[in-house]
Amino acid sequence: MRQCLTILLFGVFCGCETIVELDIPSDYQAKLVVESQFSPDSLWTFRVGKSVPYTETVEPSELIVPDARIIISDENHFRDTLQHIGGGIYKTLQGHRPVSGTTYNVKASASGFSEVQASSWAPPLQSELLEIESMEVGNSSDRERYVLRFSIADQPGSNYYNLNLYQVMPFCEDDNGGVRIEDGPSYTTNYWPIFFDSNSPSFHAFIETVDDPIYPRIENEFSGAFLSDQLFEATTQEFEITFEPTVFEFVSPYFMLELSALSDDLFAFERSLELHDYYLFGPDLTRSSPAVVYTNVVNGLGIFAGYTSDTYRFDAKGNEWQEDSVAVGSSNLQPCQ
Repeated sequence: MRQCLTILLFGVFCGCETIVELDIPSDYQAKLVVESQFSPDSLWTFRVGKSVPYTETVEPSELIVPDARIIISDENHFRDTLQHIGGGIYKTLQGHRPVSGTTYNVKASASGFSEVQASSWAPPLQSELLEIESMEVGNSSDRERYVLRFSIADQPGSNYYNLNLYQVMPFCEDDNGGVRIEDGPSYTTNYWPIFFDSNSPSFHAFIETVDDPIYPRIENEFSGAFLSDQLFEATTQEFEITFEPTVFEFVSPYFMLELSALSDDLFAFERSLELHDYYLFGPDLTRSSPAVVYTNVVNGLGIFAGYTSDTYRFDAKGNEWQEDSVAVGSSNLQPCQ
């Protein structure tokens, strides 16, 4: 006999939950849930837990699997066994990072569970920041606006990208009843997303609308953009966005553009999460049942998928800056408003 239950997935690790409708046996056996969204910018790290029927009440700590064996390997004879550092987090102790363009395999096992495995990569990315320039404004009272141009050299095959633009923001903090700007080399740089405009037909504000004719593209303003190479496959494509930064007195504008190439697995996973949540919490009249959350983990649940990012830091004149060498603002900063 089979019954329809729900499974609580690994969202518990990041403080959120994803509930997936599944048709499962009444004698359901828990599965390993492994998650690693990896990139060349970070050390190999995994989160490992187990699935349980949603109707079963458990403490978050009971979902952790502390005795798993996680082995990463590739076609070039690389091999690393990750170690549990607490809280269901497994990490390399050898300082190893993924290499863009290399396909990796993971095998995970633990007492009482079937062995699981998955394969994916962080796809190569070739991009270039071309220029930033100030746009003409109608009168002196108008806030300054900028146009930013960049390019992506698309690789053969199906590819997916994500674009985000940020501005460095002064960090304000209560101090004995007042407010002050924390600024200087000893403080962590504080970024804030910038809305931008674009007429590019490839840009989508929501990942679920990419390459789906059900959802027509109607956006021109974005807090971040997703795109596929459907309109520029295997060519170098230039893009243009315009934006209006926030103005801070005594603080010069510093920006960061982050471009990411997403693996097919990561794109499918993120897209399925959005579609699933949209069905549960939004008025989606085009679908009769929740979308199945994508997994590429054989015999288990979760996701093993990579991405590669190019990050560009520049000021209003196009000059490059680095977090460890540029203090945002100056010594005569005024209190935040």
